[in-house]
Amino acid sequence: MVGDTRRLTFHVTPLSSKGLLSQQVRDALKALATSRRNTVLKIRAFVAGSGDVRRVRDLVSESFVDRRQPLPALS
Repeated sequence: MVGDTRRLTFHVTPLSSKGLLSQQVRDALKALATSRRNTVLKIRAFVAGSGDVRRVRDLVSESFVDRRQPLPALS
């Protein structure tokens, strides 16, 4: 996927202190979905370990596939 660099915008989702990692990721993706109007090119997630990275990747994939949107890059 290619994005026009003149039109890039950056969003920060609100922090969630409720629930486990899965719930926090879902809350962040829900906030992102309601605040954006364009295609998401990349998501940056700060996690504690490699297992958390895999879990975030799975949750992001589920969310974007369910909405029939292209998968963003994840770092």
